[in-house]
Amino acid sequence: IWLGYDHLVDWGLNTSHKIKYEKVWQGDGGEAVGLEDVRFFGLVNKADYLFRIGRLQVHPKLKSEVLRDDTPYSMGGVVGERKEWTQLAFLTFTMPVLRRTELQWGLEQMLFSDYVVDEDSLERGDFSGDFRSTVWAAQLTNSTNYQGYRLTTILGYQLRRLTRERTQMKDRSQTDSSVFMTIYASLSQ
Repeated sequence: IWLGYDHLVDWGLNTSHKIKYEKVWQGDGGEAVGLEDVRFFGLVNKADYLFRIGRLQVHPKLKSEVLRDDTPYSMGGVVGERKEWTQLAFLTFTMPVLRRTELQWGLEQMLFSDYVVDEDSLERGDFSGDFRSTVWAAQLTNSTNYQGYRLTTILGYQLRRLTRERTQMKDRSQTDSSVFMTIYASLSQ
């Protein structure tokens, strides 16, 4: 079962809501090893709004994801049950700096809660699976035509702080950064 609803309000607020429930029944009643009945449930809600202040575009966004999954062959190496809730808040800015160049920067805040781990059974200092992440990024994008191709070049910098929750101890944080460059080429029209 899948249901989705997207809505655009006249004054610029976009919302999107999606829900999916999937159940797989194995024919042998779960007697064979690895052939248990499985189910997946996902709920995603998003909202965003775009407005301008002069030449500056401001784009706040919110996203919430609820996931329950006991599929033994889940993607990403996760085996076993997953129950998690992810909450994201974004604030991005875009401003043209030259005729074909724009500067984009923004902030992302993520809160992740893992509901499978029994935190009462954890030892002092064990990670609970919950974390929060803050990402700041900036990029310069240039698009131009060159010998029949449309070239888009992106140069950027990202700074991320990840804080993982630990039982009966101070949370552990790490900070990392990266510099990136990407060039896309496509046939121009």
